Amino acid sequence: MAVLKKSTEATAKKVQAVMKEEKRKPDNFDKMMPSVVEKCKKEYEELEKLFNKVSQDYEKLAEKFGEEPKTTPPEALFGMVSDFMNLFKKARKEVKIQKAKAEKERKRLLQQQKKVRELERTKRQRQEQQAKGDRDKEREARRERRRKMKQKGNDDDTNDANGDGDGDGDGENDEGEVDTKDLTDAITQLRSGKAFKKRRLRRQDTLRQNREQKGSGATKKVNDVFK
Repeated sequence: MAVLKKSTEATAKKVQAVMKEEKRKPDNFDKMMPSVVEKCKKEYEELEKLFNKVSQDYEKLAEKFGEEPKTTPPEALFGMVSDFMNLFKKARKEVKIQKAKAEKERKRLLQQQKKVRELERTKRQRQEQQAKGDRDKEREARRERRRKMKQKGNDDDTNDANGDGDGDGDGENDEGEVDTKDLTDAITQLRSGKAFKKRRLRRQDTLRQNREQKGSGATKKVNDVFK
């Protein structure tokens, strides 16, 4: 601005000096230049006011950024601001990318957890179904064992009843018919449980005899060894 001011003032002085020359004849220069010089002065004054305002604003801006206005030229300050804005945009872009990656990873983990829960639920359902099937099989097996035991008991009771009724012929009359009294006694024994007791006693006797036979056989073998 100082150079522009000096140049304007020098131009105005030269115009005045030319117009004051004695040997020179007036022409269009004398009519046009005074108005041109005056216009230039006004424009310079407005430009100077604007420059002063911009200078004041720049000083405030530099102070806000922590810079010294007198030692920091505008191109240096605006260069730093431009670099800061570029870095800020780059960081913002990277943050958006990181957020997108994090969101994608979060969705992937949620989907994976959902699959794991579904697999666990399916496995649990299969185990429950298998356990239920095993319980049903075990229940059916117990029923079958009870049925067989009951059937065997009925058969044994029938055999015991028939065995009690048979004998040396005392239970039958001369015509070959079963004595009514003996049949009644057999039914009474069945109802009272005597037939079961007799069957149990016979089994115990059989087991005892088997043990005695095994014991005598073992003793015989030992004696044979020592002979």
